[in-house]
Amino acid sequence: MKVILEMSERKGGVYEAVQPVSLSWLNIQVVTRPQKDIYNCYKNEQKPKEIIKNVSGEVKTGQLLAIMGASGAGKTSLLNVLTGRNLSKLGVQGQVLVNGQVVTAAQIASISSYIQQHDMFHAMLTVREHLIFQALLRMDRNMSRREKIDSVDHVIQKFNLTKCMNTKIGGAHAFKGISGGEMKRLSFASEVLTNPSVMFCDEPTSGLDSFMAENIVQVLKDMAAEGRTIICTIHQPSSQVFELFEHLLLMADGRAAFMGTISETRDFFSSIGFVCPDNYNPADFYINELAITSDNIKEDKIRVTEICDKYLKSDYAPQLAIEIDNNQLVNTFEERDDESEIESGYRVGYWSQLVALFWRSYLLVIRSPQLLKVRIMRTLILALFLGTIYHKQYAESPYISNINAALFLLVQNNTFLNTLFCVQIFCMETPIFLREHHNRMYGVLPYFVATSFIQLPILCTSGIIFIAVIYYMIGFNAMPAVFFTCIAINIVLTLVSSSFGYFISAISRDIATAMALLTPMVMPMILLGGLFLNTNSIPFWLEWAKYLSFIHYGFESMVVNQWKDIDYIPCINANISAASLGQCYPTGAAVIAEEGFHEDNLFWDPIIMLAMTGLFLFLAYVGLVFKAKKKN
Repeated sequence: MKVILEMSERKGGVYEAVQPVSLSWLNIQVVTRPQKDIYNCYKNEQKPKEIIKNVSGEVKTGQLLAIMGASGAGKTSLLNVLTGRNLSKLGVQGQVLVNGQVVTAAQIASISSYIQQHDMFHAMLTVREHLIFQALLRMDRNMSRREKIDSVDHVIQKFNLTKCMNTKIGGAHAFKGISGGEMKRLSFASEVLTNPSVMFCDEPTSGLDSFMAENIVQVLKDMAAEGRTIICTIHQPSSQVFELFEHLLLMADGRAAFMGTISETRDFFSSIGFVCPDNYNPADFYINELAITSDNIKEDKIRVTEICDKYLKSDYAPQLAIEIDNNQLVNTFEERDDESEIESGYRVGYWSQLVALFWRSYLLVIRSPQLLKVRIMRTLILALFLGTIYHKQYAESPYISNINAALFLLVQNNTFLNTLFCVQIFCMETPIFLREHHNRMYGVLPYFVATSFIQLPILCTSGIIFIAVIYYMIGFNAMPAVFFTCIAINIVLTLVSSSFGYFISAISRDIATAMALLTPMVMPMILLGGLFLNTNSIPFWLEWAKYLSFIHYGFESMVVNQWKDIDYIPCINANISAASLGQCYPTGAAVIAEEGFHEDNLFWDPIIMLAMTGLFLFLAYVGLVFKAKKKN
């Protein structure tokens, strides 16, 4: 299709003109698909339930449509059909048309944006930084960075965010940042950067007071005046907010109860005997009349059916059908002709995605107290505590078991805390990742690379600090080569334990599931690590399991590194009897052999741990891909 689109002069990198779009839907029917449940396979299969029943409607260019109805009326389901979202468990029939032409979900997505009910932002970013990130990934790849930043400044001014543009966003679970109304305007600003022709909003006034709600709806009205087609669901607006809407679609029990202007709605309901009292909120009146309550199901259904049937028999429904049939605007629907975008599905290439994600991850890391101050303080406290308990353990027979125990605690502390840290960070970011990935901002691979690798400097630094504090306090082998080898082993342990944490996060539905999996997966590794159960005494039928424990490889490396160059170990001193010492070890090699370890494995163990790192990262990536596909 040839595209003819007039665009006005560019201001601040943003096109002021909007592609004119009229959106209509014809005979939409939605039913639930029976889902197989392996836990309830003996129960009767649930019958399909009809959610939306033959609903048609239209929104023209520059109109603001409110979809209203009681809970369960089908508002959100209709919005999902129009946007092509969350339909995997539903059966959908009917047509969605743009300017009279049937379109796919991908074509709708190319000209529209979707503002969801719940705002999701990274609390540590400022308003301007968030918008810059959005612009870098969502605006045309042919625009320069300067033009994109100019566009950001333009929308900041347009949505009255200038006063808070350098304020951190914050959030309910973080700290007080910008207000709820500013957050909602920030959501709108993020979407307007792409200059969409159609905007879908799921309950944009939810959680706002009447004053803020009125401001938000006025923002929607102003955007519609620019030539955008805006559709939003709304729940029990105030009378002032309700009067701001020009067009209304009332739904009840999955059917259309009425569609038209506010004045037409009032006239229709009055004509069928439902007159809204004076000084009464019309929105509350319509919702109450169309609600089906549990106390009066039979009577309510009869009333709702009567209203919906009378709407179909009125002049309004046939006239709407005629308008939909006659809506054949030619050469006004823009299809993307950017081949690279069509192939990848993203506005920018993978390298640009990676750079933007690294930039955002860097900002989040340096501004998060948990990642820096708290983690370093915790590392110092644990190191000083462990160093004090095991202070001055000499390489003599009475202290050998203590030194090995301290080495094991070093390995265990490094692995468990790093795994726990990565699980928490990854799980907390997953909801934002899923939303942004679903919006085609970036792929799974760039996100996974940026998020995982940006944490490594902090994880490795805290591990080095831990070793630097305890190493000479405890009295480990003082040779510089042994000290730096210990640090190198610890870095490898950091890599494998953090990748294991990413793997657990990727296969878990949420942080609660990840934490539930963490202990039963780590505990066997600890028990088979070599301290609590000597490697030589593991039952033959369970011996294979130790090779799955990276704690075993880390502990073996630490023990071999500690003792391999020690040729003589004093057996007793003058104040300790031989009976109290137990077995004496003449050399470090004897200690290594007693633990069931081998000196040659100092070379192989780190290689095996690096291989496990690669395996865990691959499995984590695959898990994240499946999670993203399942969410989509």
